[in-house]
Amino acid sequence: MRNIWEDLEVDFYRLKKLDGNDLDKAEKFFGVKFPDEYKELLSLQNGGYLKFPALPVNFTTDSVRDFVFIEYLNGVKENHGIYESTETLKDWGITEENLIALSGDGHSWIVLDYRKSSDNPVITYIEVEEERMEVIANSFKEMIEKLFYPA
Repeated sequence: MRNIWEDLEVDFYRLKKLDGNDLDKAEKFFGVKFPDEYKELLSLQNGGYLKFPALPVNFTTDSVRDFVFIEYLNGVKENHGIYESTETLKDWGITEENLIALSGDGHSWIVLDYRKSSDNPVITYIEVEEERMEVIANSFKEMIEKLFYPA
């Protein structure tokens, strides 16, 4: 798997290195199994800004043309990163269950979508103002492979 992490001295989204139980605790907390590729990336760096902050999509909205921005990925540390996603999504009016925020700015979100499976999430884009939810990748691995740097 390619290294997607931006190498920055100050990275607000980068959490302390994972310890042996962080991922297991988070999977139990959410009642899901994280994608192997997500776990692998977090073992290299626990969240942070991305070198390739764009993901192609096949739909258009007022704010989206042919790609969506995904500037960072949330990491995993108790009470930080993805642990904050449930409350944060609710604060923005997203009440769907089984969504875990990987990235977002409030107006739009990229989530691990476990609504159909607790083992194999699809990646869904949520645009709050337009009340739009679109599957943008069939797996986390597919999403990572499609990331690019917009010209």
